[in-house]
Amino acid sequence: MKVFVAGGTGAIGAHAVPALIGAGHSVTALAGSSERAAVLSAQGATPVSASIFDQAALTDQLRGHEAVVNLTSAIRRSESSCSPGVESQQSSPN
Repeated sequence: MKVFVAGGTGAIGAHAVPALIGAGHSVTALAGSSERAAVLSAQGATPVSASIFDQAALTDQLRGHEAVVNLTSAIRRSESSCSPGVESQQSSPN
């Protein structure tokens, strides 16, 4: 099965992608950096670059896949991409 994974290099995705590949699936996964793309490639996945906030880009990347697995959790947005009047929240040590 051709599977698209968002969050493939995160805490859960880092285990899910190799498991999917090991089960014989063809995996395409979002890569947020060249380093993460290299990790995905080494696992046997096809890395792609697209923002999960870009509907058109995601639509193009999802085309042809039979399943989508969304494992995104901690999403970092730049302050410039936040809605007006909404401050970005960052965790800080106590």
